Amino acid sequence: MRRMSTPRPSAFLVLCLAACAVPPPSDAGLAWTCSPRLELSQVWAFLADKYDGDRDGRVTKAEYPRGAVRFDNYDRDQNGVLEAKDFPEDTFFNGFTHMILQRADADADEQVTRTEWASFSKSLDADQDGDMSKAEVAAVLGRWADDWRLFLLSFDQDGDGMFLQNDLEVAFRDQDFDGDGTLSGKEMAGWQPTAEVDGRGPAPGTTAPDFELPVAGAPNQTVRLSEAVKTQPVALIFGSYT
Repeated sequence: MRRMSTPRPSAFLVLCLAACAVPPPSDAGLAWTCSPRLELSQVWAFLADKYDGDRDGRVTKAEYPRGAVRFDNYDRDQNGVLEAKDFPEDTFFNGFTHMILQRADADADEQVTRTEWASFSKSLDADQDGDMSKAEVAAVLGRWADDWRLFLLSFDQDGDGMFLQNDLEVAFRDQDFDGDGTLSGKEMAGWQPTAEVDGRGPAPGTTAPDFELPVAGAPNQTVRLSEAVKTQPVALIFGSYT
């Protein structure tokens, strides 16, 4: 992509965009990738390989550099260390996505509109304080909320340990790949289009498309690319965060 000019070279902003590296099943088609269902044991294999420096089968807070909130979400038994038992087999990370979208589809037409999403989001927040507690979610989704830490791993967009209305808003925007305000087809199933395959990838020298993202650790604040480049250089870094 072509670098966008700026009048102030003294400041520097980096926007990190998460990308999913989960391979698609064989029948997913070439234009879409990324299943929303990643087995927790796979997450543990990655964490143990990357952060278990002394290879004792445990990852301590001292070994894990990604923050206490995310560590505590992974630490299902709250014993202060990450171990294989915190990541049981046949349990899936982010496996709630497609189930949540199906529940939001009020008229069962296999599409989730903005109106349906707003109504569903409101139903999860009984006291309308913007923070959806386990009890509030369980009242609507039943036993899906039983494993609250796993639920947070799927929907806590900024890793602050809370399930906020903004988390649902970000989830909808992230999955609405064509920007038409409706989730349908593979969007609703939690898949992502592969730009390099479907021909929509930007050519070298193309100006980056404008977008807005919440600030990490401050979900009520946002950064818009077109505004940020007016005051500082911006680097877009694509990668994963685990």
